[in-house]
Amino acid sequence: MQDGAFLEPQSILAEYDSAGRLTMYSSTQAPHYIQRTLAMALKIPLERVRVIKPAVGGGFGPKASCSTAELVCCKLSILTGKPVKMTFDREQVFLHSRARHQFFHTMTTGVKKDGTLLFLKHHCILDGGAYASFGIATVYYAGSLLGGPYRLKNMDYDGYRVVTNKPACGAQRGHGAVHARALFEIQLDRIADELCLDPLEMRLRNVMETGETTCNELYMSSLGMRECLEAVRDDTGWTEIWKDRADFKSGKGKVKAVERPASTPSENGKVRGIGVACGFFVSGAGYPIYMSQTYHATVLIRISEVGGFVIVESGAADIEVESLSENSVATSSPSSASWAMSSVMSSMVVGIPPALSRTRWAIRLVMLPVTLATRAASLWASPVSTRRRKRFMRASILRVGVPAETMALRSACNASHSGRMKSGIRFIRTSSRSSKP
Repeated sequence: MQDGAFLEPQSILAEYDSAGRLTMYSSTQAPHYIQRTLAMALKIPLERVRVIKPAVGGGFGPKASCSTAELVCCKLSILTGKPVKMTFDREQVFLHSRARHQFFHTMTTGVKKDGTLLFLKHHCILDGGAYASFGIATVYYAGSLLGGPYRLKNMDYDGYRVVTNKPACGAQRGHGAVHARALFEIQLDRIADELCLDPLEMRLRNVMETGETTCNELYMSSLGMRECLEAVRDDTGWTEIWKDRADFKSGKGKVKAVERPASTPSENGKVRGIGVACGFFVSGAGYPIYMSQTYHATVLIRISEVGGFVIVESGAADIEVESLSENSVATSSPSSASWAMSSVMSSMVVGIPPALSRTRWAIRLVMLPVTLATRAASLWASPVSTRRRKRFMRASILRVGVPAETMALRSACNASHSGRMKSGIRFIRTSSRSSKP
């Protein structure tokens, strides 16, 4: 079995007060999932359950579902009327976390002689262990994510998650997609071999573009797979390795590549090879992923009561978050990716440029301790955004004290008054409490 083995074990603090409100601090990846699970399992109204997610020291999937420790802590607090804290040791992490599923895949892929993909018939069985956890999502991802990033017009998928007398399995680092993708990419290499085609060029022939939709309705709002493959081809000397097309067609249908310099033994006796494969996973809150009444994203954008910056309230959860001081600005480091992206998207909506400088006008990001949002928070232009822009403009005029006709607010540009005021985003970490329990 494969376990996430995150550095920080699960740690939970739960408190049930006399008013019947449950508050839980937890090292979790998905406070919105935990909130709903606790409300259902403990039969408490959703609005009386508050989940607070501090900075998390690694998650990798096992911290995405509600753990036994979270349920036990909350139940004990309800029974005793006192705060209850529990922290797993490393042995308990291995015993009670949800490990990766075991997969059994069978795939049949149809292609033209030029390498164009026609169809995929896919059958998969997952060994899920004794309980469900994220199993329904895992078996879904195992099939649905093969719809991209290649253009595949026809796909038939049958997936089964089988309950067995084994430890329960759940989400684990790209759950569902990893094994299926590995098998599919190996099969593409074998197809290219049979057809005497360059495996990288075959992938470029089939790769999707931004704006396309997969056969199972996954919309490619942003996709740079072609650029990625081309960069790999150019930087590795792939074309030189596979340039002799005559050798491709020799060898009775098998690819016979030219002599590869990278295949010669190095000083330590090891031999290096070269190959290519693509990966694909969900990003954002997609309708085909969660077709339910559950909120996909809850984001609030408002102007500060004292002026000077825009406040973005988001439930997006960052994992392995570095501490951000009061004077910190947004960075592109993975530890603050969700915060930085929320800040940039908000700046596009209200018309403030995403300049990473400490200036007068700023966007301050407030991470909500209680949320109904999903992991992804997407902001796009809408009538609400237009009203926000107008309110922001009025507040700016009052704050600066200049005539309205001298002010201009432009998307991805500086908002200025006679060129004297530059705009940017100041990205700081704050704390916030919900107005409701």
